[in-house]
Amino acid sequence: MCGDLPQDDGALLRDQVWELIVLLANPSLSSAVPRGALRTVDLTRAQFDILLLLDGRKPQPMNVLAESMGCDPSWMTSVVDGLESRGLVRRRSALGDRRVKVVEVSEAGAAVRTKLVNRSFGSAAKLDGLGPSELRQLHDLLSKIVVASPRGRMSHGTVHA
Repeated sequence: MCGDLPQDDGALLRDQVWELIVLLANPSLSSAVPRGALRTVDLTRAQFDILLLLDGRKPQPMNVLAESMGCDPSWMTSVVDGLESRGLVRRRSALGDRRVKVVEVSEAGAAVRTKLVNRSFGSAAKLDGLGPSELRQLHDLLSKIVVASPRGRMSHGTVHA
């Protein structure tokens, strides 16, 4: 959601803007998504939390994800294993330090996240009246607000808006 803008994918940008709007309106977004919606895509609440934390930003170190969720790194490994086995995230060694493992959301993971947000809060089609430059401007402004918010500071550690 925050971070690098997609190049020329208007639908992806629209979805990212909608997710930012939903996030700002629902600071505890994960708990606002009904358990039944999570079951339809076979995700646990913890797995959805990770997809939210990996919101299109640069890959995040496993220890940062564990810290953001307030959990033990070994438990984080098992949750990420489940996401990785389904192709929803990718894990690799960090550039410059092979000992550090980083995780990033895959296109499939982003699609599942978007599907859950849309199913729970309505569709991003509400933004169809905005042009590409307006969506980019709104994305930039909303990203700044999210980063400045308590949730943004807590879970977006190294966000670059």
